Amino acid sequence: MNLLGSYAVTDYAPWVADVWGFAKDGREFALLCCGNKLRVLDCTDPANIVLASEVDQPVTASDLKDVKVWGDYAYACQELGDVLVVDISDPDAAALVGSIPQEEICWPTPCEFAPNGGCHNLWIDERGYLFLLGVHFRATLIYDLASDPVHPRLVSSYNPGSIHDLCAFDGIAYLANPDPVQPEWEMVDFTDVLNPVRITGMSYEDPQYIHSCWPTDDRNYLLTTAEGAGDISSSSTSVIP
Repeated sequence: MNLLGSYAVTDYAPWVADVWGFAKDGREFALLCCGNKLRVLDCTDPANIVLASEVDQPVTASDLKDVKVWGDYAYACQELGDVLVVDISDPDAAALVGSIPQEEICWPTPCEFAPNGGCHNLWIDERGYLFLLGVHFRATLIYDLASDPVHPRLVSSYNPGSIHDLCAFDGIAYLANPDPVQPEWEMVDFTDVLNPVRITGMSYEDPQYIHSCWPTDDRNYLLTTAEGAGDISSSSTSVIP
């Protein structure tokens, strides 16, 4: 693996959280979640990465965490605040066009953390279902982007506890669940998002804070990570058949 280029970020607050890529008209872009704004970087020439445009987060919100793309829109979640809907049809002029309100939503109610709203992570599957994870550090909420990408409808939820990360392919989701009572990586069938079905789960001794996971292309193995200090043997990447 060779480093082809880099982009220095010096004016962020409070940090850089996550990144996602997309292509448009033969150009390649990266969406960078800074704490206080979403940046669109032109990475077509990796040796000369340039800022194409950026969108400031609302002043009433806090800490952009994750971003994914559906069609000509990017969706960026905030730890405390609504999910931003950003038009990226022209990457050189990305624009905030809406939001998915989280202020009054938590599932189940009542909320345990103040202020209300916000989520930690998100995912969009190939059908256009938007999964908002760790809403109020508890539920996963599912929205339908295919019917209305700017004002999507909340259609379902999954609530085994706080889900830190999720990826889904062909209806099957792989979840990192750091619940303190039963921390584990899960497989859940979301073929019918109205009736999610748990397939299986696994953990190991002292996994610390279960963080993320991703399946291999053949779906035969799941690569996992856990977050925490201490013995690396209890927090390293695992390969799970």
